[in-house]
Amino acid sequence: GGYDVLQMLLDAKRGGAAVVGTAVCQRTLGETHLMAYVETEKPRIFTGENDHRGGDGFRPVTPEELDTAIKLAEHGDARTPLLPVARISGSFFAVNLAWVREHWPRPPWFLFGHVDGTLRVLGEDHWFCDKVRAVGGKVLCDPRFIPLHRSPTRLLGRSALGKVDVR
Repeated sequence: GGYDVLQMLLDAKRGGAAVVGTAVCQRTLGETHLMAYVETEKPRIFTGENDHRGGDGFRPVTPEELDTAIKLAEHGDARTPLLPVARISGSFFAVNLAWVREHWPRPPWFLFGHVDGTLRVLGEDHWFCDKVRAVGGKVLCDPRFIPLHRSPTRLLGRSALGKVDVR
């Protein structure tokens, strides 16, 4: 609910984040995944033009990573459960405009790009996160709640304390 969003924004401000969001569940090409991405050591091969799983060198966060971040904060091992990520999809993210004014004052801020060496289009949300990180900004994911994403056949996601369903 609204309290979850306000807490996310407050924690992100305390953590100096440029972008904060949640890992929305998305069903693409018959797979369900979370739309927040971390960098990997090995580039991934695209499976098709509608492959929105993050791009070469990125993978979706796992439910286990989100749960671990929550547990670390609950046990006092972390100030907040916010998880650093490389990219987060714009389905549900907030931008710290004060950070943008200070570190990246001139547009463009949201453009489509291309994945290096390919004709594959990089969405404006991922392009924005890449540019934020390029100028030293933090992109954080709040694992405490995952907004519900409706599909034609089922409801995906979790409430504040429920389990993630990514089957």
